[in-house]
Amino acid sequence: AHATRVSIGLAHSSDEVRLRIEDDGIGFDTLQPQGLRMYGLLGMHERIRALGGVLHITSRPGAGTKIEARVPAAGVERHADEPSPGIAAGVRGTDPLQV
Repeated sequence: AHATRVSIGLAHSSDEVRLRIEDDGIGFDTLQPQGLRMYGLLGMHERIRALGGVLHITSRPGAGTKIEARVPAAGVERHADEPSPGIAAGVRGTDPLQV
């Protein structure tokens, strides 16, 4: 929230796909559950885990947020033909790995 700069990186190799999103927003304490935000973070972790990957979220109040996801290329290929829930509902951009 309240970011003035957002950086997005997407890279791939024959072994994995890496996504990095970093902002200079207000950040948050990753150890404190924050209502609905917690469900969003849980959903991201579950989606990445379903693809066989890992998700790291680094943030602290006043210092922005960094999200890094690593997914085996085989996991992405296995799900490439499946529409994401957002696309099925007519909303684009809800699944960062369906770029």
